[in-house]
Amino acid sequence: MLVTNGSGHVNSIPHVIVEGDRARATNFSTLFMWKDNEFILERLAAVRWDLVRDQGRWKVRKRTTEPLHGTNKKAKDLLWQAGDKPRTL
Repeated sequence: MLVTNGSGHVNSIPHVIVEGDRARATNFSTLFMWKDNEFILERLAAVRWDLVRDQGRWKVRKRTTEPLHGTNKKAKDLLWQAGDKPRTL
């Protein structure tokens, strides 16, 4: 449905912190939808990727996505924690 009607999913460049075999990447995710002859912002979210290096390759251990709509405390906390060291999962 999204592709048929016209949409674009765009991610920002992530802020990445690496500590040994663990890393955390934080970025913004946007979804634009084609409506009434123009693209409009349908969704804006904060995204955190918890990564682990396994046999020399980085793998996603956990992804957390929180919508940014002004009242979501979890999204704000996720962004504030972008500079923290990667956590042990």
